[in-house]
Amino acid sequence: MATREIKIYETDSYKPAGSIKLKEGADASAYDPSTKYLYVVNGGKDAKLPNAYITVVDTTTGKAAGEIKVDSNDVEGMAIEKSGPRIFVVIRGNNSIEVFDRTKFSLMATWSIAEEGKKPTAIAFDEDAHRLFCRTTRSGKIGGSGFRFR
Repeated sequence: MATREIKIYETDSYKPAGSIKLKEGADASAYDPSTKYLYVVNGGKDAKLPNAYITVVDTTTGKAAGEIKVDSNDVEGMAIEKSGPRIFVVIRGNNSIEVFDRTKFSLMATWSIAEEGKKPTAIAFDEDAHRLFCRTTRSGKIGGSGFRFR
């Protein structure tokens, strides 16, 4: 299996500053400006692995800070909570959204969206209104789900 990597460069000189190895199939990513962590989905079906992973990269040190194993091989998008530790992840393979604690790298909750449609793809978070939106497709039609929570 081939590996992939994130290459880090100095912004003033463009000199290489480091790299982080990833599994094949690197795809969606999300950046948390408060911690300067980058979350990158990799592995899963594109890597012919039974699970996908979210590699957590500390962009200040250029090193991996941890990894979250996902119980699916098909992960699409992520949204980060600014006022708390949650990251919301679209688990396309399970028709769900999983909520992970970014500080503990652990699963907090799973929300099924199977009734809303199939193949969830995109996610957006309106933190001020406590609303999470997920785009799904069903039989070639575009649909959507909305969650309201505290």
